[in-house]
Amino acid sequence: MEVLGSKAIGRTRRRLATHLFHGGLSALATSLVLQIFGTDRSGQPVALSIAALGASLFAGWAWLRIAGKRRIPGEIGISREAVRVSREGGRAELHARDAFESGHVEMAGGRATAVLSTEHLVYEVEVETPEQADALLTAAGLDSRQRRARFSRRESGSAVTRSALETLGMAVLGIAAFFLLEGSRSQVQTVLLFFTTALLGIGLGASLADKVEPSPIDVGADGIQWTGWSGKHFVRYRELKDVVLDGRVLRLVTTSRTYTIDLGDTPASTRDAIRRRVETAWFADVPQAALELLARRGQDLATWKAKLTELVREGQEGYRQATIPRVRVEAALEDPDAPPDQRLGAAIALASTGTPAQRELARRRAAELAKSVADPKLAQAFVEVAHDRLAPRVAEVVGDAS
Repeated sequence: MEVLGSKAIGRTRRRLATHLFHGGLSALATSLVLQIFGTDRSGQPVALSIAALGASLFAGWAWLRIAGKRRIPGEIGISREAVRVSREGGRAELHARDAFESGHVEMAGGRATAVLSTEHLVYEVEVETPEQADALLTAAGLDSRQRRARFSRRESGSAVTRSALETLGMAVLGIAAFFLLEGSRSQVQTVLLFFTTALLGIGLGASLADKVEPSPIDVGADGIQWTGWSGKHFVRYRELKDVVLDGRVLRLVTTSRTYTIDLGDTPASTRDAIRRRVETAWFADVPQAALELLARRGQDLATWKAKLTELVREGQEGYRQATIPRVRVEAALEDPDAPPDQRLGAAIALASTGTPAQRELARRRAAELAKSVADPKLAQAFVEVAHDRLAPRVAEVVGDAS
């Protein structure tokens, strides 16, 4: 069994949390019915007990959500048949490898996290590098070639919509309940009624808000599928020319048109994970691009850099119309078996094109790679790319035999 240590592993029991939430809603609804239609002698004591049960179920749901955000050091072991997750202070949990349904990699604050999901649980395993996270998904059978990944979306203004629906649910239930009451109520009964309608209204509003969120995005081995206002869409990787994440919008540039997917208030780490998963699957599906165009081939640095910029430049429409897609250039940079001048060309191209954030990320990656290569000429060139001061004499000797 291959074992990987992690300084932080999160664990969320999503199926149990869902059961607790819906159980709490059912209990509160039952309590409200008994408060309105039950007698003081029979209905009210039972209504109080059921309301307390509903509140307890909601409290359990809230605790599971909070506990799922805790990160505890541990390790994850993967064999051909099983996955074992151990966290400090707890028992090891063993799952059949086939029990995992989906996985993806998220980047946030310079940290890489592999997210592995079963029907009941979600594990978030923090590792040192994106490459380690990718390797973990591959070992667990969850990479882009072996499993489809499903990503939830949130509409723009989702938090406002949720608050509005919760407030509306609370108001409608409260007004209806007080109009249906017959006779005077004691102070305790009034407080109980307010408490029940408030919790039930918030719960129903939250449940309705989940229903009106946009459809998820499915990223498979063959393409991307989602549902928009105009119906279902499916884009095959063979049709894809580029993938661009522009703030809260994901653009899929194909041979015939550009599809725009609004990611709205979807967390930034999830938006980037969608882009990364699409690019990874795309790169694995389509034939190898002409990466030899990244090599210097006797050109001086100024000519070479201009050519590289031309190959990976952005189009006038705000998305790239590149001869070589950026995801392929990134792959060439990471490939230790690629020719040194081709890797350097990839670093120059990535650090010279794209958004400011993409350029900065490319420079940071060049600095990291400088520490991993044994070729002193390539290492020095990576360092100078990272500091945006690559000298011609350094660039033009990379790949020389001398």
